[in-house]
Amino acid sequence: MRLLNVHTFAVESLDDIKRRLADDKKATDVPYVLLSHRWFPTEMTFGDMPAFVANGLRAPPEKARSATKVRGACAQVRAWRHNQKPIDYAWLDTVCINKTDPGETSETINSMYRWYKAATVCFVYLYDHPHDRGPFSSMTDSDWFTRGWTLQELVAPTALEFFYQDWRHLGNRKECSAELSPGTGIARGILEVGGPIGKTSISHRMSWFSDRTTTKGEDEAYCLMGLFGVNMPTLYGEGSQGAFRRLQEEIMKYSDDHSLFAWVDETATDDGTSSSSPGYGLLAPAPHCFKNSGHLQHHDDGRNLTPFSVTNKGLSISLRLF
Repeated sequence: MRLLNVHTFAVESLDDIKRRLADDKKATDVPYVLLSHRWFPTEMTFGDMPAFVANGLRAPPEKARSATKVRGACAQVRAWRHNQKPIDYAWLDTVCINKTDPGETSETINSMYRWYKAATVCFVYLYDHPHDRGPFSSMTDSDWFTRGWTLQELVAPTALEFFYQDWRHLGNRKECSAELSPGTGIARGILEVGGPIGKTSISHRMSWFSDRTTTKGEDEAYCLMGLFGVNMPTLYGEGSQGAFRRLQEEIMKYSDDHSLFAWVDETATDDGTSSSSPGYGLLAPAPHCFKNSGHLQHHDDGRNLTPFSVTNKGLSISLRLF
C-alpha cells in the first residue's frame, strides 16, 4: 500500500512510513484520509507524481483539472483534525496505485475494501455538485452515485464526509442519510453507523448496484467483492458475465443465503430464453437483475440446511417446500 504525503506530495510506501516512525520512536499506526471521487477523462497517475512535484505542483494542460483536485484534496486533509491531531497522509486510487503493473492492480482490488475500512475518514468529492444547490438538495443527482466503485466507498469507511465542487464542506454521511437512503437503496441504519452489512441479505446488497455502471464490464463483479467478503483473481478479458458468475460461485462457498437466486432477467421471454444471456441457469448474468430484490431478507430458523455447491453439471441444491 502507498500513501500520498499531503505536505510534500510524495507517494510513499506504507511500510517505509511505519519504519521511519518506529525509528523516531513514534506510534506506527498511520492515520490517513481516503479520497473518493469521480474520475475525469484524463487523471494524474502514479507515474506523473515525480514530475508533478519537480515542476512545483504544475501539471500538463490535459491534466490540469485532476491536478487541481489533488491539490484541493491535500489542502483539506492538512486542515482536518482527528482527535485534535493532524493527518499527514491520503490515499487516492489514481496516484497511489501503479496501474501499469497487473499484479499490483489485482492485489489492490482485492484489498481495497479493507483499506477503506481502515481509513480514519473518507472524503467524498462531488465535483458536479455546486454550493448554491444547498446542503442536501438533489445530492444523489451527482455522477458519483452512478459509479460502481464508489458503492463500497460509501458503505465501508467508519466516517465519511461530503464536499461540494469548490471543496466547501457539505456534511457527513449520518447527516445526509435521509437524502442518501432513498437514492441509493441502502437502509438509513447502515448509512448512519457505517455498517455492519454482513447480516443483510445477498440480494439486498446486490440491489445497491442496480443503477450503477462501470467503465469495464468485469468491474461490475470486481467492485462488489468487498461487500461480500470474498477474494478472487481479476481477469480482464473474461467478460462481465464470466466475472459475475465467478463472484457468485465465491459467495456460495461461504453463504447459505438463498436470496442469491432471487433475481429477475427483464429481457427473458415466456419460453425461458433471454436476449442478454442464454443458458445461465440459476446464477444471474449481471447485478442489475437484483434491482427489485432489495426487500428480501435471509431467514435462518436454526434448522440444518443442506449445503449447495457448483458441480461439473451445474448447481447441486436441496430446498424445503412450504
